Amino acid sequence: MGKKLFPITNLNLITALKLIPGGKMNHSEKTKAGIAKAKAAGTQWGAHGSVLAEKNNNDAQEFAESLRSVILGLMLDAIGAKQRGPKALAVKLNELGIPTARGGKWHPATVHRLMKRLEPGLSVSFKKAKQENQETFTNGSDFLAFKQSIYGSGHR
Repeated sequence: MGKKLFPITNLNLITALKLIPGGKMNHSEKTKAGIAKAKAAGTQWGAHGSVLAEKNNNDAQEFAESLRSVILGLMLDAIGAKQRGPKALAVKLNELGIPTARGGKWHPATVHRLMKRLEPGLSVSFKKAKQENQETFTNGSDFLAFKQSIYGSGHR
């Protein structure tokens, strides 16, 4: 006997079954049926995502709080410096060998997000620390200039 024209493989079998009424369902149909079955059983969708998001947010806030004193010190050191925005703070944090929450290097955007987590308390701490160091504010211009270098000129 000769060779079969179409050797039977799993792919060919699946393709053939799809053509037969009542044959196997395709991936989309299986997914829809599975979701309908889970919903009928009372499964709550997205519950784990919200729990995970809350945990991640708490972890990020805890990490930011652990660096509050370091950031405050760098901000105080930057008073009067030409470079004092997120880029300068990122350079300093990298020079000090302080890793990000995931163990990486600091970038201006990373510093910006960290500082947003620490607001508004960071502003109060900065003003208090500056006053304790017997430095004077000229209508808060030093802090305002620093804050604007971080958040942009529209932020007050």
